[in-house]
Amino acid sequence: MLEGQSSRLVCLKCGAVDRIENVAPGSPAKELLLWILLVPGPFYSWWRWRNSYKICAVCRQASLLPEDAPLVRQTLPDLAISRTSKTGWETARDTLFALVIGSGVSIVLAITIALLFPSVGQTRWFGWLVMAPIIVITAHPLIGVLHVVLHLIRPRKQR
Repeated sequence: MLEGQSSRLVCLKCGAVDRIENVAPGSPAKELLLWILLVPGPFYSWWRWRNSYKICAVCRQASLLPEDAPLVRQTLPDLAISRTSKTGWETARDTLFALVIGSGVSIVLAITIALLFPSVGQTRWFGWLVMAPIIVITAHPLIGVLHVVLHLIRPRKQR
C-alpha cells in the first residue's frame, strides 16, 4: 500500500464502504471433486485463487475503488460511513462457510490418508479424526445461531 493511500474500498454503484467479497471463477464442487482425484485438485485451486477478484457484497458488482480516489469523491461526495460494519448474519455466514469448507477438506484428507495408508485407517484415533469434521458439518446450523446470538448481545465498542 502506498503512503497516504486509503485502505478502504468504496463501491461506485451503491456507495457501500468496505463491504467486500472475494469471488473465484469456476466451481467449488468441481474443485472438491478434483481434490478427490488428487493430482488436478491443487492446480484447479491455484487457478481459482489466482483469478479471484473483489466485488461489492451489497450489490454484487465489481466496481470498487479506494476511498480517496478522485472518481469516488466526484461520484459519491457524501459517503455513508455507517455502512462499513458487517451485520451479525454476514459474520455468521462467513464463519459457517469457513467451518464447512474446512471440515470438508479434512474429510477428504482423512479418506486420502486411509486409502494411501490402510493401517492408519484401522486405528481407533483415526475414526475420531474422521468423525470430528462430520460432527461440525452436521452441527453447523446450531453453531450459526449461537454465533449470531453472541454477536448481537455482545456490547458494542464506542467510536
